[in-house]
Amino acid sequence: MNKLKNILYILGLSIAMIFTGCSDPDDEVLSIDYDRLFSPTELKLQIANRTNVLVLWNSVKKAESYTIEVFDNGDLNFEGTPVMTLDGIAKNGTLSDPYIIQGLEGETDYSIRIKAISASVSDSKWSSEKITTATEQILEAVADADRKATEVTLRWPAGITATQMVLTALDKSGNPVGDNIIHTITAQEITNGAVTIKGLKGYTSYTAKLMNGTKTRGTATFKTRIEGATEVSAEENLIELLDAAKDGDKFALFPGEYDLGEYTFTKSVSIIGLESSDRPVLTGKFTCSTSVNSLEFSSLIIKGKGELEDASFFDLGTSASLNSLTISDCEISNYKNQLISSSGSGVMGDLVISNCIIHDIEGSGGDGIDFRGGTLGSLKVENTTFYNAFRTFLRMQAKAGPISFTNCTFYKVSNYDNGNNHGLFRISNGDTFQVKNCLFVETGNATTTVATAGNFCRQASNMKATASYASNIYYSCYQLWAGLYTNPTECAANEADPQFKDPAKGDFTVQNIVVNAGDPRWLE
Repeated sequence: MNKLKNILYILGLSIAMIFTGCSDPDDEVLSIDYDRLFSPTELKLQIANRTNVLVLWNSVKKAESYTIEVFDNGDLNFEGTPVMTLDGIAKNGTLSDPYIIQGLEGETDYSIRIKAISASVSDSKWSSEKITTATEQILEAVADADRKATEVTLRWPAGITATQMVLTALDKSGNPVGDNIIHTITAQEITNGAVTIKGLKGYTSYTAKLMNGTKTRGTATFKTRIEGATEVSAEENLIELLDAAKDGDKFALFPGEYDLGEYTFTKSVSIIGLESSDRPVLTGKFTCSTSVNSLEFSSLIIKGKGELEDASFFDLGTSASLNSLTISDCEISNYKNQLISSSGSGVMGDLVISNCIIHDIEGSGGDGIDFRGGTLGSLKVENTTFYNAFRTFLRMQAKAGPISFTNCTFYKVSNYDNGNNHGLFRISNGDTFQVKNCLFVETGNATTTVATAGNFCRQASNMKATASYASNIYYSCYQLWAGLYTNPTECAANEADPQFKDPAKGDFTVQNIVVNAGDPRWLE
C-alpha cells in the first residue's frame, strides 16, 4: 500500500513539473531575484584608429555601470596588475553607444575583461576577450620645409615617448638599400616632438620609423631635395637659366608648367622635378648638337606641342657626342613621331629609360626608339610602360652595344597602320639583345593589311644581335608570331590574360595573379 502511495506521489509531482515547464520562460526568470548580476554577453572587441579598441556587449538588466580591466598580454589569464582599470562606465555597449578604450600601445596583445556593477546586488562575473592593436601612426607627414638635401626634420605630438628614429634608404623600386640610420631619441626631442637627422643622401627616398622599444609608433616616407641644385619656380625663365648654366648644373623644378620650345643642349645639365607626386610639366622638343657629357630628365611630365610637326622628344644631332642620357620617373607623351631619334653621325654612350610611362606618340613619320645612323654605346630600358604608341617600336640600324628590356609593359604599341611598321624589334646592327619579364598585350593592329605590323621581329635580317629571352607573357596580340618568330617559346613567352584594371584610362593594374611580368608598378 505504501509503495502505491509513493508511486502516485511521484507521478503527481512529475505531472506538475511538466506543466510548470510549459510556462513562459520569461515569467519564470522575472519571478526570481538573483543575488548576483548576469555577466555581459556577446562581448566583442574591434580596432578603431589603429590603437583604440571599440568594446561592444549586451547590456545587463539592473546594471548601474560597468568596469573594464585591460592587461598587456593575450593569454586571458589576467594575472598580475592591469595596465588600465576603467570604472563607472555608463555606456550600453551597443554599436550606437559603444565604449572606446584609448591610450593603448600599438602592436600589442591585450586581454580585456568586463563586469556589470550594481549597488544593490553583487557584481557579475567577468566576460573576457583578447585583441591585438595595429601599428601606431603618430609620425606626421614630412613638410616641404623640413626636407633638405642632406637632412630632414621629423615630427610627432610633443611629449609622447619614443626611443629611436630608424631611417632606411630606398631604391627606385622602393626596395631597401644600404644600412639603416639609427638615431636615439633624447629627452629634449621627446619634449619638442621633433628630431633632425643629418648625413642623408641628396635626392633619395627614405622610410622613417619612430620606435618605442621594439614597437613602431609611426612611419613616414619622404625624398630629400637635390644637393647642389638650383630650385626653379614656374614664374622664372628656365630657358635663360639653362643658357647661363655651368657644365654639370642641376635644376630642381617646383610644380608648374615650363615651356622650352625647341631647345638645344650644349652642356651637361639635370632637370629634375622636386616632387614625384606633383611633377612639373615640361613642354618642348630637345636636341644635342655638340660634345656633352650627360643629360638627365627625372620626375617630370614631358609633352610635345601640337605645332611641333614631325617632332621627337629627343633628337641626337649629327655632330653631337653625348656620353649619357638618363630618363627616369617621367611621363612622356604627345609627340608626332619618335621618342628618341638619330639619323646622322652623332655618338651616344649609355641611354637609360627607367620607371617611366610613355604613351600617345603617333609614329606616322618615324619609329619609337629610332637610330638610323651614328653609334649607341648601350640601351637599358626597365620598369617602364609603353602604350598607344609607335610604328616600329625599336629601330636600331646604328652600331649599338648591349640592348635590354626588363620588367616592361607594352600595350597597343607598334600599332600604326603603315607599310614601314616592322613590328616591335628591328636590330640590324647590334651586340646583344635581351627581353626579360616583359608583358605584351594587344600589340600590333587588328585591322591592318600590313603583314609585318606588330611582329615581334619581321625577319632574320632584323635580328643581327645575339638575342636572349626569359619569363615573358603575351595576350591578344595581333601578328606577333609571324615573321622571324612563329612560336612563342622561341621568345620564352607564355599566354595569359593580365586582366588590366582600366587600360582605357591608363591603369594597367594586373588582376590575374598568374601574371607576374611587366612594369612592377602594376603588380598588386
